[in-house]
Amino acid sequence: MALTPQEFIRRFLLHVLPRSFVRIRHYGLISSRHKHDRLKRCRQALAAPVLPTPTPQLKETLVEFWRRVAAVEILRCSVCRQGELHTVAHLQPYRPWARGPLVDKG
Repeated sequence: MALTPQEFIRRFLLHVLPRSFVRIRHYGLISSRHKHDRLKRCRQALAAPVLPTPTPQLKETLVEFWRRVAAVEILRCSVCRQGELHTVAHLQPYRPWARGPLVDKG
């Protein structure tokens, strides 16, 4: 669709809120408070099939995930492909906004 510049700007500005107005993002059928109930009622009204509940599976590690999905060995050295990488230490993130000393919670 080709639009004149004036028409494009007019349509674009329809989406801009006036000053001090706030856009409500969590409202309607799938608002988080009643999402499951309303989706269930919508599926019943549409005679849609009930989705199977996912069965809980054993959690796989990140290494197992990458091995399964991409056939990648992430613990191998990316240069020589021979050695194996090991975690030496976990560093806390730099948080300049935090007050006081960093406390190790682990």
